Amino acid sequence: MSQQQTEKRKYQRVFFAPASRLSADFEQPGITAVVLDISLGGMGASIKRTNGQKFKKNDRIRLCTIKGRDGLEINAGFEIEIRWIIDQPGFEHIAFGCRFLDPPQAFMGDIGSVVERALGKHTM
Repeated sequence: MSQQQTEKRKYQRVFFAPASRLSADFEQPGITAVVLDISLGGMGASIKRTNGQKFKKNDRIRLCTIKGRDGLEINAGFEIEIRWIIDQPGFEHIAFGCRFLDPPQAFMGDIGSVVERALGKHTM
């Protein structure tokens, strides 16, 4: 980031290497996303391209759980809002960014712990 640019994010986010990424399950049948980055305010994720599954900016979908390979399972049960989408013809995945809408306090505490652990393992 250049000196003229400033970070506009309210919360610090962490990025995950492919081997340590989380997954996010949504209420719509069969939708599981790979979590690319996460913060207390939202996450970036990707889903495999499938016929009929189209997200649009500002769509709201229900996030059910976030899971990790180490047995981590965080219950969500609230809506997210799609803020951006990268959906290019020929790409195998659709990437999207979302913000959390009124997440429960327990969820925020659990995600805060995930962020703190990730920051402890990686320097940014």
